[in-house]
Amino acid sequence: MIYFRADANAEIASGHVMRCITIALECKKRNHEVKFLIADNEATILLENYGLEYIVLNSDWKNPITELDTMSNILNRQRDIVIIDSYLVTNEYIRQLNDLSHIVYIDCLLYTSDAADDRISVD
Repeated sequence: MIYFRADANAEIASGHVMRCITIALECKKRNHEVKFLIADNEATILLENYGLEYIVLNSDWKNPITELDTMSNILNRQRDIVIIDSYLVTNEYIRQLNDLSHIVYIDCLLYTSDAADDRISVD
């Protein structure tokens, strides 16, 4: 499974989720299973409009480290990939998540994280 970890709401807008939707739709075309991991219900209508599955983590999008226990019940290191698109993750969050899954971090701020398995830099 390829999971996408991104959020959208009135404060941060929808750019992170939209970028991930584009990647997710391409993954689906290539017969990969995809699912979004979102903090709250704010992005559900957007994801439903594209026919994409999601899991609401019921977490605080401003403090993603609080969702790690929930994610540990979802992810499997042997088979899952998590693509993260967020300004709010820390190296500690990525390190702990890396124990649960292969991590790809989409970096818009040139934030160098040595904790992710892979990093994509975008402008």
